[in-house]
Amino acid sequence: WHWLTHDVSLEAWPRVVWWSFYEGDASFDHFLGETLEYLSGGKLDATKMSGKDAVQTLWELLHAPGTLLVLDGFERVLRAFGGLDAAYQGDEAKREDNDRDCISPLAELFLYNVALQPQLRSKVLLTTRLCPRVLEARGGGLLAGCRGEALVQMQPADAVAFFQAKGIRGAHAVSISVCVPYGYHPLSL
Repeated sequence: WHWLTHDVSLEAWPRVVWWSFYEGDASFDHFLGETLEYLSGGKLDATKMSGKDAVQTLWELLHAPGTLLVLDGFERVLRAFGGLDAAYQGDEAKREDNDRDCISPLAELFLYNVALQPQLRSKVLLTTRLCPRVLEARGGGLLAGCRGEALVQMQPADAVAFFQAKGIRGAHAVSISVCVPYGYHPLSL
């Protein structure tokens, strides 16, 4: 799944911040510090701020247009996938009631407030196996600033076209046979 917040025009995006929660020290606190430093051009040091102030500062930076913030593998910030074996867990495992809660209270604070800020002029894209509970509205559905999109399998012709666009050449039948074991899943391909 991936979760989009705030539909605004993607005309001129001078800054893309991509953060994988599966890489090295990929905690939310580390993301916060690195992102603040990058977006401020090195002028901000999150280690000299409280966590709440760092989150507030990031919201303020996201009010300016032109930033696409990609939070990849956000499930690692959730209780269900916070352990060392997260990469090997299946999506269909039995879930506890609190598995979709964020491990970090700062992560919950960030997501909730980003989703509820209609004046936010940047975009935040989450890729995650589970929707964080904090993004759900009471009574069901997502908060007003969110949109969910399921990443489903590609059609065989689209998978072949994707390979060709990436410079991978081969017979149509060979490309199809390579895709079958991966179920034509876009992230796997």
